[in-house]
Amino acid sequence: MFKRVLIANRGEVANRIISTCLDLGIETVAVYSEDDRSLHYLNRADQAYCIGKGPVSNSYKNIDAIMAVAKMCNADCVHPGYGFLAEEPEFAKICAQNKLAFIGSDKEQLELLGNKIKVRMNAKKLDIDVVPSSETAISDVKEGMNAAKKLAYPVIIKPVSGTHARGIRRVDSEAGFEKAFIATQIESNVVLNDNTLVIEKAIEGAKHIEVTVLRDKGGRMLCLPEIDCSIQRRYLKIAAETPAPSISDPVRKKVRDWSEKLAVSLNLTGLATFEYLVKGNDVFFLEVNPRLTVEHSVTEMVTGLDLVKQQFLISAGEPLEIHGKDIKCRGNAIQCRIYAEDPETFEPKIGKVNDVFIPMGPNVRHELIAHSGWKIPIHYDHMLAKMTVWGQDRLSIINKMTHLLKDYFYSGIITNIPLQRQVFGSKQVQGGTYDVDFMRSNFVFSRQEPLENFKQAMKMATAIRIYKEEEAKRGEISFTSTPVSTWTREIGTGRL
Repeated sequence: MFKRVLIANRGEVANRIISTCLDLGIETVAVYSEDDRSLHYLNRADQAYCIGKGPVSNSYKNIDAIMAVAKMCNADCVHPGYGFLAEEPEFAKICAQNKLAFIGSDKEQLELLGNKIKVRMNAKKLDIDVVPSSETAISDVKEGMNAAKKLAYPVIIKPVSGTHARGIRRVDSEAGFEKAFIATQIESNVVLNDNTLVIEKAIEGAKHIEVTVLRDKGGRMLCLPEIDCSIQRRYLKIAAETPAPSISDPVRKKVRDWSEKLAVSLNLTGLATFEYLVKGNDVFFLEVNPRLTVEHSVTEMVTGLDLVKQQFLISAGEPLEIHGKDIKCRGNAIQCRIYAEDPETFEPKIGKVNDVFIPMGPNVRHELIAHSGWKIPIHYDHMLAKMTVWGQDRLSIINKMTHLLKDYFYSGIITNIPLQRQVFGSKQVQGGTYDVDFMRSNFVFSRQEPLENFKQAMKMATAIRIYKEEEAKRGEISFTSTPVSTWTREIGTGRL
């Protein structure tokens, strides 16, 4: 097993990786931008170093700075988490050149799995149904229009590279195609350094189903329970649950079988998640995410597996703890994501978090980023936290989630908590019949007055904060919004 890992990420995923490393006895080296100096994961790591200013190109995508820290600390592996450099082939290559194990797929696999055209061609060779789409990468708007006409509107425009929701646009008629195509192309070129696109047929009323597969270097494999990720706004997930409701057992078996076939065919080593669109008994393969997913907590709660631990085991050349079995779900789990954004327009919001109240309870898991006094940076994803709830049946979980969301609050900033309360209170979510069009077509957010218990809790938290600030001014107590530890001390730009 590894001795020391550099975590090339931030926030809740860095915290999550540190938790596993503590169990495995692996020392942790954290990196942070100047905007993230106060985040909690820095105090949990054995070492922490500032790698640049806020913008990602200066910090979390600054490969030179990250590699300099890794060498200085004598790290023997790098865990990229998700986002940033997690699917960057060049970063995996540089890690290998510097004799650092990359906790994930290697350069060649990342290049293959990150190309939607290539992985769909591979799927077709295995007689796996693929979402109807252009068969070649497209960079010319007229060529894109012709492809859209063949597929018939509505269509989806996506970058060929990458496996995230950036740059995805739906087009309902030819009139809006050129504008959407050019906008997607510009965004893809800036974010992914690739201006080629793929045109897909929009499968309306479909569910977005994902299956995670683990495969070690000896070819031993474990296929995990499917996840329903259909609750999305602008193609970004805001909730996830396992097992997926309202799909048949034959469909459930099909997505698992197809995922195993693809993993073997693609010679997967590590962890990857295979995505599908499901409408009735029709299943269409979409793409592969060769990394830990944001919603992995639901899988861990129903299986008892530590997926980050399995990643470390695979990269160290050790066998999976469990493999070759048809692993079953133990109950149900649902994840809810909390964002700093307008609950109606989904516009990202920044500001200073004054007070926070995190509701607790049995079988409730929180993964947090924000804390009292934190100023939300403009440079990163605006997620504040993830809350995952486990239970024996999904209706009891939804009931608990609804009550927890009534008590959950951040004062001083705007969040999507009011939206989440209404989402989990809707008939479609409670009945499990929601699909990818739920937020776009079947749901209307209603602005309401804050709940009375929310008002009272916010007043109490504000009063306590003001009291502490007044005491701090008088010198009676030390009050700071920056997490500190008695065993850390600042040395230059690093914290040791």
